[in-house]
Amino acid sequence: MQPKSAVMLRVLLNKYCKGTPESFLSCLPNEETQQVLATDIRSEDPSPVFKTPFEKIEAIHPSWFAPILSKLPTEAQSLLLHSLPEGHALRLGRTLKTRMEVGRLSEPIKFFLAGKLYQTLVGESEPLPKAFLPPVNLEPLIDLKKDELVELVEFLGLHDLGENLRQILNQKILQRVYACLSPREQQYLKFCLQQKEKVAAPPLGLERWSGDCEKLKNTLQTRGIIRLGKALSGVHPDFAHHIAYTFDAGRGQTLLRYRSPNPQPGITPALAQQVLSLLNILKKKSAA
Repeated sequence: MQPKSAVMLRVLLNKYCKGTPESFLSCLPNEETQQVLATDIRSEDPSPVFKTPFEKIEAIHPSWFAPILSKLPTEAQSLLLHSLPEGHALRLGRTLKTRMEVGRLSEPIKFFLAGKLYQTLVGESEPLPKAFLPPVNLEPLIDLKKDELVELVEFLGLHDLGENLRQILNQKILQRVYACLSPREQQYLKFCLQQKEKVAAPPLGLERWSGDCEKLKNTLQTRGIIRLGKALSGVHPDFAHHIAYTFDAGRGQTLLRYRSPNPQPGITPALAQQVLSLLNILKKKSAA
């Protein structure tokens, strides 16, 4: 039985057979029965599988579709833009410098084109709906918006910065670094400096840094994404893809590149705990 078939059957059993599902699986080979029973899915709602292509595309940052559209003739780009959610169409139109021709597509044509574009992106490995994913310790990440994820990786990058600042004696460099940080970031950096960093990171090269705050911010974001990718090592791959698709394509691809299929001993647990602790801190500060 295909893994996704086992997931769907498990969801239906959760909904319609909450007592002894084994009796309903007796017609299956024992191996497939055990496969379904071992599928750790809590959801009782099968409706997520019926999401339209528009709904699926809306959950993905539009930049993921730019490389696909850029390979097509301008006329085809314009046609496909008409099939996308309005926000995605406007943003991709600006990115590709493609004008949407006046006119409307019928709903069935929109549905067909949007579905083709979505399948081109995900290929044979369409992620399971979020509700069908097995439980993971980093579950709070799954519902974060892009801005929240970007803030998370910016703060995660401060762990790398704190580790490097311990080696910096030049006061001018230290002053310029702090001048680039917001008050909240400065506060969290002080917290990092008070902790013993469990995961060593390569030097940031602050001795050669020009003082450009934008470059420092970009570097910290990249370091934070690397930490998040390693924290996601070993989790269900579809969970990682949902997080990656929420980011823009550049950040998302970096995240997936640093995620490993298996947890990295001594690294993944420490970084996962770091992520969860930081999420709690950011949540409390947002609520304050």
